[in-house]
Amino acid sequence: MVWEVSEGVWKEIVTGGIGQMPSFSKNTKAIFHFKSYRISNPKEPDCDPDEDELIDDTRTLHSGPFELLIDREFKVKVWENAVKTMKIKEVARFGCEFKQVVDYCMVSKALRNISDRKKGVTVSHRSHQCGFSAMTEGTGYKDLDELIANRQPLLFEFELLYVISPDGYQQELWHMEPAEKLKRIPQLREEGNALYKSGKHIQASEKYEEALLCFEQLLIREQPNSVEWVNLQQKRVPLLLNHAQCMLLQEDYNCVIRNTTAALEQDCENVKAYFRRGKAHAAIWNVDEAKRDFAKVVELDSKQGTTVSKELLKLEQSLKHADAKELEQMRKAKFFQ
Repeated sequence: MVWEVSEGVWKEIVTGGIGQMPSFSKNTKAIFHFKSYRISNPKEPDCDPDEDELIDDTRTLHSGPFELLIDREFKVKVWENAVKTMKIKEVARFGCEFKQVVDYCMVSKALRNISDRKKGVTVSHRSHQCGFSAMTEGTGYKDLDELIANRQPLLFEFELLYVISPDGYQQELWHMEPAEKLKRIPQLREEGNALYKSGKHIQASEKYEEALLCFEQLLIREQPNSVEWVNLQQKRVPLLLNHAQCMLLQEDYNCVIRNTTAALEQDCENVKAYFRRGKAHAAIWNVDEAKRDFAKVVELDSKQGTTVSKELLKLEQSLKHADAKELEQMRKAKFFQ
């Protein structure tokens, strides 16, 4: 049976749920898996979707089940309305006119970016973008751009795993208000610094990562290159460098290079960034890049001459004990992962 649950949205139950209908009060957390498909007629969610038209599947995105907070102004409002019609363990399909889910492409882009980062793939397209910008400038994903251009109806298949009441979980960063995140950042930095000083570099890096995630979520709210956006970018530089230092000690040189490069985009004369990036390049025998960064360190701070000379000597000594094959293997193993 198919029925219209809200304007432009039709539902069909695939598998019935269990128990009573959950209470979906404000800040209730609904956790569910979903698949999204391109379809031709949103009024027919009971037709089995063509797997060739699959857009996203949380089970293959490696981002985990989707978590939706009720009444917190989620971009795709119809999702909240849809979930509120479901019981635990229910599987249902919702056919939607494109105008009702136009912002889904930005949700999809965000989930894909997270998945790419987990797999170590560099995200080259803009991370911070509003829905209008996506429609005019593109998302960076061809299939999503085509979806926007064609304004094609979508089908969502939800499997509601469970529902958690507001008092049943500890608030996560994603759910904090902007002011709460801004307040949390210096606390995380101090906790990370204390852990680093005690030699707990892995735990320290986790604190810095959490603080950087706060910045990322705050940046999404701002217009790129606005005063607020620039201020946030500059404030995250020390955390990028702190995290890079932890990763240097953990021999994650790819991460070090990414973080220090991001820091230099905001502060092109940051000595620490050049030095740590130079050490990372040296560790994987990117000789030219390492020498350029070390030269920049001395150019910006002549007092670092002795320290840089020691690093260059270490690099030369390591090169003497390595042949061409070993150099290539090192680059592939530690940089091109």
